Amino acid sequence: MTSHLRKLWIASARVEDLEAEMDRAGQARRAAIIEAIAAGFPVDEVAAAANLSRAEIATIALAPAREESPGIVTSLE
Repeated sequence: MTSHLRKLWIASARVEDLEAEMDRAGQARRAAIIEAIAAGFPVDEVAAAANLSRAEIATIALAPAREESPGIVTSLE
């Protein structure tokens, strides 16, 4: 593998790792938002703690839970 392709491979793998990490963080944030609301915290406080708007909190809290399906692409055919 040439050095250019190796750099590209490493950078692409890093992006995939970060995307997976962002997905996990988003799921953890969604769970924490729902738990905070269920515990009776006001939406304004939840929004401030999450650094999100009330509308974003509502969208997250009311969205159906996502199923875990990584969807690994092995071919571009």
